[in-house]
Amino acid sequence: MALTLWGTPTSPYVRRTRVLATELGVPFTLRNTNDPGVQDELVAVCPTWKIPTVRFDDGRVLWDSAIIHDVLVAGPPGVIPALDLDGRLRIAAIDAGLDAAIALFYMKRDAVDLGVPYLVKQRARIDAAMTWVTDQVEVGRLGQALTLDTIALVTTLEWFKLRSAWPVQHAALIGVVDRWSGRPSFVGTRAPG
Repeated sequence: MALTLWGTPTSPYVRRTRVLATELGVPFTLRNTNDPGVQDELVAVCPTWKIPTVRFDDGRVLWDSAIIHDVLVAGPPGVIPALDLDGRLRIAAIDAGLDAAIALFYMKRDAVDLGVPYLVKQRARIDAAMTWVTDQVEVGRLGQALTLDTIALVTTLEWFKLRSAWPVQHAALIGVVDRWSGRPSFVGTRAPG
């Protein structure tokens, strides 16, 4: 199995796929959608223009990181386990915080007034989601083993830091990043900048 992966090196969702593929030993080629012409490739294969999008060597094209990751972990057994319902909920909470932070990042970059009620709600959503996620780390349900939800958390926290999108100050969260960020799959996929 090999992948063509469309996305950007700074996308936390694309990075999750890169970390997972690296851990599973699945070779991939990153097609950076910021490069000339590559966005057109993405549009040609993905009706939602969503990153990450992957094409497997058998021709299947998938988009949405959760779907991609489910297919990847169904491959080599035991390397990275599939998630149970609780793990999926942890990823849903991480993604809620991340999606809100991404929206705020682009709005701020585009000089939109961040004081409008919808964007204030997005900031509150990040705080609420990450408070719940922090509780999951503190009770040992997250961050202890290399699982999809741990990968999601580490890549999200490092994106928060890269983009100054949310202050990663809680000792439990810092501990998870410190525990995993030196692993080759995380080092080799770290966003430039």
